[in-house]
Amino acid sequence: MHFVTLKIDRVFDLERRLMSKTGKFSTFSFEVAGRQYCGLEVWDWPRIDSGMVITAALARPDDVGSLKGWFDHETSEVVSPSPLGLRWFAIALWLGSAAVMFGIPGYRGTQPAGVTWIVSAVLAGGAVLAHFLDHRYRALRTNLAQMGASQRRARRES
Repeated sequence: MHFVTLKIDRVFDLERRLMSKTGKFSTFSFEVAGRQYCGLEVWDWPRIDSGMVITAALARPDDVGSLKGWFDHETSEVVSPSPLGLRWFAIALWLGSAAVMFGIPGYRGTQPAGVTWIVSAVLAGGAVLAHFLDHRYRALRTNLAQMGASQRRARRES
């Protein structure tokens, strides 16, 4: 992850959407230093304004189009992918895996042992992935908050 401080010159095509199953999303395009980046999407409805100064988390160095999240220097808001309850999803998958392996009333014995093992392995693999993503998103939010706060302090002191 690469962190850089940017000033968003212009925001356009900002659309706020409420999805029934996944929650709130914002889709937007913006311009930085004369270059336009279109169709970025973030969870929730954060403040997205022209002229805002952010510390951006980029997946690839010097590629603002790979924006993964940001720290807003004015409001101290951290915007990043939301885990959307990934921790609870991981727990549910682990429980589902255990239920399949150790027996669900009416299910146990109705499938060949190989099918039971495969279903259990798929559920357990999904749980590991959900746990990994949850951990990664939380780390990104923490890093953004720390980077943004330190840059904000440095600006105040100068």
